[in-house]
Amino acid sequence: MQVRAMPTYCFWTRGTLLSKWPGELQIDLLSCQFSKGTKEYEFVVYTLIDARDDIEAKENGLEKCIEATNFLGFLLNQDISLNYRERNIRRKNGGQKTSIGLTLTILSNEELPADKLSIIRQVQDSLKTLRPKDVVIITRAVNWFIGAKRDKVALADKYISFWIALEVLVQGVGNNVHPKIKKRLFKLYPSANLITMGKTIGRLYSLRKEIVHYGKKQPRGISDRTRDIENICEDLVRDDLGLEFLAKSKHIFFSEVKE
Repeated sequence: MQVRAMPTYCFWTRGTLLSKWPGELQIDLLSCQFSKGTKEYEFVVYTLIDARDDIEAKENGLEKCIEATNFLGFLLNQDISLNYRERNIRRKNGGQKTSIGLTLTILSNEELPADKLSIIRQVQDSLKTLRPKDVVIITRAVNWFIGAKRDKVALADKYISFWIALEVLVQGVGNNVHPKIKKRLFKLYPSANLITMGKTIGRLYSLRKEIVHYGKKQPRGISDRTRDIENICEDLVRDDLGLEFLAKSKHIFFSEVKE
């Protein structure tokens, strides 16, 4: 029996920047393309998706665009909010266009600076050299990382989202999470004290246990440790993408560990 190929859909969303989209700039990222829209502050996110029907095309296309937009937000160090108002699909080789909408807004008054655009180009090159499996790992981690940064209310939930991003990055499960995190960090900070590093990671893991297993909403030290785990995640993502090492978590491993 001959298997019928699924149709290919064009999926796109319109977005609004609080700064002008730079000229005719096009950004290709994670199989999505970002470009200037028809209005001064508008941009469009576009992707191709194979799907059985319109519903699946909208769901899968939206997921791809969200992942790419979160990735772009990480590289720009900007928060990108998603308001579900306009979503568009069209069969690649014709067919009816439908829309139920998604709008993306980058919450920043600054224009996209040249150094950030240079980082995007660098990451585009880096992604081409990585295995598809590794690209998926980094993308999943960035999604959890961005989700954590957006959570402005529940600090415990924010912490757990950062922790999940960390577990995804090191591909750790159960008892091997701690040593895998330590191994990755020691590569970045080879002059750090291994005992101090181990204790620090242990405290981060213990805080995760207090939240997940004991239901604590405000365990002791959660504010400082949330910033610590965020910095660790950013160090590892930047390392995986071949970006400049900023040593965001250096202060954690080169200062006295507090009880």
